[in-house]
Amino acid sequence: MPQENARTINAVTGHFNDMRMKGRLSRSWRAKHWNHDRPWTVEEDAEILLWHVSGRANLDPQKFVRNDRAGGAVLEREKYLCEDAELVETVARIEERLRLILLEHDMIDTEADTVMARQAAIEARREEGNGLVEIYTAIQDSLKAREADAEEHTGQV
Repeated sequence: MPQENARTINAVTGHFNDMRMKGRLSRSWRAKHWNHDRPWTVEEDAEILLWHVSGRANLDPQKFVRNDRAGGAVLEREKYLCEDAELVETVARIEERLRLILLEHDMIDTEADTVMARQAAIEARREEGNGLVEIYTAIQDSLKAREADAEEHTGQV
């Protein structure tokens, strides 16, 4: 018998089904087996890396709905992406820079200086967009370098 705050297996299953119906969780999320037919998108890779550098604190499963990714496939991809320590360091550095910008923004007294707060919000959004572009570029560069290394090792040109 579950305790007051605990959920039964039926409640958890119902919650997952509800999330799937609303497009917040892929149908294959809890699948035991998955295929690798669909290539990974840079957005998916960025979400995985951001999840990794945040200490696995928050992952947005909606990023994986379109390609119907299984949770196990996400874990497998995380392991693959994190083999490139330089890529992980780059993403962590960008994420830390963005965190500090948001912290500065939060320290502004919005009642005292609304113009400054508005400008800081605009800067924070711009920096977040720039940070994502930097992360996407770092991912693409890492994957290209791996492909080149793989071709080099197999003797293909």
